[in-house]
Amino acid sequence: RLTFQQTVFFLQLFHYGKWMGVNQTIQIIFDGADRFLLGLFSTTSAVALYAIPLQMTQKLAMIPVAMAQIVFNRSVTSEKMQSDRYLRDLVAVAPFCAMIFLCACRPLFELWLGQHFDGKILTLAALLFIAVTFTSLNFITASILESSGRARQLARYDLTAMIPLLIIMAAFTYHFGATGRATAFLLKEA
Repeated sequence: RLTFQQTVFFLQLFHYGKWMGVNQTIQIIFDGADRFLLGLFSTTSAVALYAIPLQMTQKLAMIPVAMAQIVFNRSVTSEKMQSDRYLRDLVAVAPFCAMIFLCACRPLFELWLGQHFDGKILTLAALLFIAVTFTSLNFITASILESSGRARQLARYDLTAMIPLLIIMAAFTYHFGATGRATAFLLKEA
């Protein structure tokens, strides 16, 4: 039999999970909006031009993302000074990851795409890599907020910012195509 206290805990957990679900739904909307907006305002080739460096960037940006998960796990169990050091180390390593990525990017794309390689892909890849690095840093702060029981505040912030950001994304995509979409992604994450 459920006691009154267990029922209260269950309802609190349900309420907390509801806000985490709202936040995840917002992230899914943003993840799908990029290709939808490109398909709506541009050609199918612009979608491919954007999707190729996006996929490659997400795979090659695993180092900052993995480091962000380590920093978050360490910051949950450690004292504040230790957490600050881990975060500072991650921020210090991020430019080196970017340099390695930018140096390795051209040969990888030339090998992968061969004669279909276009220099615009490097610009898109650079913008997307910086955006994914910001995503990894945002993962730490968002996870700390959620784990401290403030998922509602995070979801409210994302709900407030969602419509203006979608409008900015649409405007950038409409006017600048795939490069505008990558720039809007960078602005959103920053």
